[in-house]
Amino acid sequence: MTMEKDVATGRWKLSGALCIEYANSLRESLLGCFADPGVVIVDLGEVSECDTTGLQLLIAAQRTAAAQGRDFSIEQPADGPVNKLAQILGLALETVAGGKGASPC
Repeated sequence: MTMEKDVATGRWKLSGALCIEYANSLRESLLGCFADPGVVIVDLGEVSECDTTGLQLLIAAQRTAAAQGRDFSIEQPADGPVNKLAQILGLALETVAGGKGASPC
């Protein structure tokens, strides 16, 4: 699992497996996104697999954004592993706008 900021777009790009094996690294990477001011956009287009730990950490990042009053969104393919797992579990990853309200991604 890697997470890098695309300087040109300002998006954080996650790639590889979002699973329990990389939970500590993923948690630290997601928290690092909030060190910079402004909107946090996480691109999951290159994620190869996701388990419930990875999904839980993404939801925790949403809650962190809401608590800080920050804009947070997740970009992902509709048929990607994160979205598929969320649908199986009956969950929706949401966009947090200014820490208030949410709309499904």
